[in-house]
Amino acid sequence: MYVMKGLPEWHQQPLALTEEEIAAPMTVINDFFYSYPLPEFREHIKTLLLMACSDQDCNAAFNIIFCEDVTRLIESCYLLKNEDHGKNNITRGESLKH
Repeated sequence: MYVMKGLPEWHQQPLALTEEEIAAPMTVINDFFYSYPLPEFREHIKTLLLMACSDQDCNAAFNIIFCEDVTRLIESCYLLKNEDHGKNNITRGESLKH
């Protein structure tokens, strides 16, 4: 794993999540898939990638790899969500309990 040197340790922790979301990260995953079903996510990431690669100053290879990795992460989260909690029965903001 690539770690940026010189950053404080807290940079290795979630920065955009609330305490509640850290305690129940499935709510974030559920909210994401409620807002962006997989086909819609793919269109958004494709548009983002095309926009990023049209910039002559960008690192196109990095952007392609990054978008592929984010897509794989999202698809893995989707599979985990459906595997553990049933398919397509989750509403936005719903907290899941085992």
